[in-house]
Amino acid sequence: MDEELVSQTFVLELSGAGIMDVPMDQRRLGPVRLSLQPGNKQMIVGRRHQKEFLQRCVKEDLLDFISRDHFVIDCGPESLMLHAMSQNRIWIIRDGSAIELKKDMTQGLQMGDWIVLGTGILSAEDSFSRLRFLLKSAECV
Repeated sequence: MDEELVSQTFVLELSGAGIMDVPMDQRRLGPVRLSLQPGNKQMIVGRRHQKEFLQRCVKEDLLDFISRDHFVIDCGPESLMLHAMSQNRIWIIRDGSAIELKKDMTQGLQMGDWIVLGTGILSAEDSFSRLRFLLKSAECV
């Protein structure tokens, strides 16, 4: 099996108007290495898992839009997968197109995808301006 399909190392970079004035190196989650090996297969993002990080980076009025368990990134056999765990909207933006995920939906991820968190605004474009993660290869950091 191809090593790239068996494991992937990435970072999530948080940005948008809803972010406090924090240097980029303090707005990154990771690097995270996920593989198909048991015990190293997923990363859960949410207030329960990154409480201090989110309190340091996200403006207080937007923290309530981030669920305790908001989404999971899993290592699949061919790509990373995003699984929505929140009632709040999530979009993946790739090449200018938005894919909306509702709770319990799963979508494949690619490096360079934006994971946009809904913040009470109905459109992906408006939410993109407020709160988003960029999925990047850890080698590009």
